[in-house]
Amino acid sequence: MSKECVEEEWRYQNPICKRTECSYKYLNKTCLASSYTDYYDHTNTDEDDQCDEECKSNTRWCTASIFYAGDNCNLYKAPIIFGSYDLDLNQCIEKCKERSDCVTLSLWTEYGNECFLFNVTLAELPDGSTTENNACTIVEKIC
Repeated sequence: MSKECVEEEWRYQNPICKRTECSYKYLNKTCLASSYTDYYDHTNTDEDDQCDEECKSNTRWCTASIFYAGDNCNLYKAPIIFGSYDLDLNQCIEKCKERSDCVTLSLWTEYGNECFLFNVTLAELPDGSTTENNACTIVEKIC
């Protein structure tokens, strides 16, 4: 029988175990290259829900959508799994904590707060995937 830690208790065995806490590695003044955060497609919609539905209808490639400015919907593909134009760094990290598939996040603050969550590590991206920029932070989740 395998043993696993569930809600701080060992199944099939005692004693109490501790939940694994993740740590975070910060790369300040570092951006992902724009090719990783540019939207893949764009459409006009009237509501946030329509933007989400537009992404869901593109199941072959759409993995995240952002509704903004009242009628714009940007659609993103993997490795992006979430995007927002209005989360600060702490909120972006909290959003990453909520998702087990999030392993890297990027925040760009030059023209607002652009938060993107990714399901890949920096090591999984090709060389040249990052650039230096004072308005950016990349955070890797290490669990």
